[in-house]
Amino acid sequence: MRPDRLGEDFLARHLPVVTPDGPAARRAHRADAWHGTVARRLLGTAADSAEVDPGSRRNAWSVVIETGRRWPHVAGYLTSVIIEQPAVVRHISAASLTVLAGYAPLALLEVLDAQIPSHRSVSLDLPAAVIAARLAKHRMTTVANRQDEGALQLDLSVRLANAGLFADAVTAAELAVTAYEALDESEPFAFYPALAAAWNQLGIVLGHVGRTGEAMAATRRASGIQDALATVDSRFSAGHGVILNNLAVDYNAHGRHADAHTAATEAVGLIRARIEAGDGNPHLRDQLAMALNNQGLSRLALGDVAASVEALQTAVEITAALAGEDPERFEPDHARHLADLSRGLERDGRHAAALDHSAAAATILRRLVGHNPRLFADQLLNTLTKQAELAARTGATETTLALLQELTTLRRSLADRTDTAGDIVDEHRVTGLLHMTLGQWTQAVDAFHRAVQEANRLSDGNAERFRPTLAEVLVDLNIALWRARRGPEAIEVGTAALDLYRTLRAEHPGVFDARLATVLMNLATDLDSAGRPAESASLAEEAIAILRGLGNSVLAETSETLALALTNAALGRFNAGESEAALPLAEEAIAILTRLDTGVTVPSLALLTASSCHAIVLATLPRAGEAADAARATMAVVRRLDLDYVAGDERKVTTALQWCLMAFAVADDTTGGLAAADEMVRVALRFAGRSTSLAELLPLALLHRAKLLDSCERADEAREADQQAIEAFEACRVNAGAESGDVSITAPAWRTSRRMQAELFNDRGHAACRDERPEALDLLRCADAIHQELDDPSGHAMALENLYLALRASRQYEAAFETLPRIVVRHLDAEQYDQVLQYVVEVIQAHNALEEVQSPWIVRDAHRDADLRRLISEHGESAVTTTGVLLVSPEQDILEVLGHVPHASRARFAEAMARSAGIDLSARRTGAGPEAEA
Repeated sequence: MRPDRLGEDFLARHLPVVTPDGPAARRAHRADAWHGTVARRLLGTAADSAEVDPGSRRNAWSVVIETGRRWPHVAGYLTSVIIEQPAVVRHISAASLTVLAGYAPLALLEVLDAQIPSHRSVSLDLPAAVIAARLAKHRMTTVANRQDEGALQLDLSVRLANAGLFADAVTAAELAVTAYEALDESEPFAFYPALAAAWNQLGIVLGHVGRTGEAMAATRRASGIQDALATVDSRFSAGHGVILNNLAVDYNAHGRHADAHTAATEAVGLIRARIEAGDGNPHLRDQLAMALNNQGLSRLALGDVAASVEALQTAVEITAALAGEDPERFEPDHARHLADLSRGLERDGRHAAALDHSAAAATILRRLVGHNPRLFADQLLNTLTKQAELAARTGATETTLALLQELTTLRRSLADRTDTAGDIVDEHRVTGLLHMTLGQWTQAVDAFHRAVQEANRLSDGNAERFRPTLAEVLVDLNIALWRARRGPEAIEVGTAALDLYRTLRAEHPGVFDARLATVLMNLATDLDSAGRPAESASLAEEAIAILRGLGNSVLAETSETLALALTNAALGRFNAGESEAALPLAEEAIAILTRLDTGVTVPSLALLTASSCHAIVLATLPRAGEAADAARATMAVVRRLDLDYVAGDERKVTTALQWCLMAFAVADDTTGGLAAADEMVRVALRFAGRSTSLAELLPLALLHRAKLLDSCERADEAREADQQAIEAFEACRVNAGAESGDVSITAPAWRTSRRMQAELFNDRGHAACRDERPEALDLLRCADAIHQELDDPSGHAMALENLYLALRASRQYEAAFETLPRIVVRHLDAEQYDQVLQYVVEVIQAHNALEEVQSPWIVRDAHRDADLRRLISEHGESAVTTTGVLLVSPEQDILEVLGHVPHASRARFAEAMARSAGIDLSARRTGAGPEAEA
């Protein structure tokens, strides 16, 4: 076990004491020179040390250094060994070197400082910072002038920053600035290079401690000084590029992405020119990569995705080469650039490549965390979160859950991180986001509920800090609830999030505007889906007003939010029957999203929604030709989508395709409609396995396809599509309830889709019945089932009538007879009393007619010969002749059906029908009816 205090004490008692004049003396209990020789051999300072393996040697150093903390003579022994052979420092681990630097005498510190690289070396940055801090404290007592003081503090700030000790680095940088400003005051311009470096360093470290406004001011001061130098001497131009690079970081942090792009682009030009002039300094190449990375990030924010990815890719290529040459120095920057490139690739829709780059960044960061958890832990946590999200979107559930476990373990193991207050919220939130990506809505809701509870608790103790966190997790919970089909709860939570963002906006003007607009738009979408279009339109228009008010600060992300709000407002107008008012809103949304789509490999779902909205609005004006063109544009967007990465948003794709079908139908464009139906089948098949509600879309798509194929006189293919629709519908019924969260039957969008499906089943069944196809009954039974589910009396009555007629046509008279009471009941439910009375009269007349002729054989007039042959074959000619037959026309369906059921059943049914209408059945016997024929 470490530390082994007994073992350390044993070692200390056997090592010799080193006297001031050098030779070993036996002053410690049992100490002798031989023990010192053995120790030197283990430590790698003896001639035969090569026999000791490196791992054992490193462990030996760790034990002796730890022992030296408590035994002064052991510390003296170490000092003599290292001063005698400074190269042995390479055998000491960074952790042990940090311990040694904490108690080493000044003479040894000077030796250690000389052995550590002057530039970043990630495994040595912590001990380098400790050494620099102790030496600076000593040297500050002996510095001869302000110039030496400035140089000492500037070097110390850099060392501390490399180790992640940013608060101390700020103090040192401020002292450096003070020293050089004093020198500049006494000798203007003489110390400009050092003064620019000091201000630049101060800007860097201020940014790391969250003082972003001061950071920008410091960096701008540095840029002004360096620009003045470059004006006089072009050799300072590359240095100006380095400072501009840092200024681009500050601009991006403040959301000033256009300014960041300008600064980064100038930095790229200045640094690249110096490199092309022959300067091979690796630091310059690293700065070029950083400038390209900043340029790429600003382009990404501005919506120029293709150019962004190009710049980010070039930055990664440069740092990959540098990290190959010197990983200790350049791997941290390479990991950061890989993670940023992953963001760009994800935005470009190239999710597999984004996942690869995120995983590569995580691999490097795991190593870096081993050297310096304080500096790299948060970066690793963020990268693992993004990697898990991307893995989830590929359907790699096991990988996702493994990454989630790694995140939890890592977060709990980093006890020395400076800020852990929000870790529990982050943990639950990440868990929820990953469950959402996997389509596990109930688990996501549970995780977000826990996140909200913890954020509420933190907010009660520190409202200023944690209310924004609470607002954000409320938004997450709202989305998860909606996708779990818990609409009323989702709206309640979304309203709470909106109220909180309104408060935050009032308290912090300008800070939460864009986020408030997003929340308004989300809630507007929820309200529209819940059948509250007026409220939805009001919120969407408020979001539009806020986003328009942002003016030139509206960049790619907020521009997309504006386009979504415009689309939502257009849909609100459309649902209210105001298509003329909806059209300009939809057109503006399309214009914004088309601009953002320039150069993008995979389009956004926002573009898909806006494009399909445009198509359906045009279809209702009607502007049929333009509607068909808009539908074709929507189809082009669908084909560019990477369907593996739309988890949770599949309905947006299928809804867009339904609207395309409607637009093509208005334009009488069968070819376009069939293409949309085929695409809808493809999409529905892709998603059918994900959830019951999505599987329901497959029969709808197949029915559309069947109808369009029939119109193209492709009867065999249409019949095949009908059969596939029946099978898909039955599969949905078998799997009903498997999805977490029931679909709300009050949701207008869901009811509209199901009603459309029922109507198509009804139409296809009626057509099949007309053509005497056997699938007619199955098609109509599907329509019957959906209407029962919708509890739609009038629609259900019509579906039952068609089913009844199909049963009669297929001579399934008992089943047809059983359907008749259901038809009457549904007409009553729908308050369609005229239809009820018509059925009552027809039943009574048919029953009386059958009573008059004493239950004859029923023969269909349209199938007279076939029916007579069948009757004679089954019962014999004598029986048929004796009983007599009753000819019924195609319109006499009730007479035909009642004539094939047992007398007792028929009589009970007729009596029940008569009582329901208050009719005396015996008084209605008229003898009137169809002609009797012997």
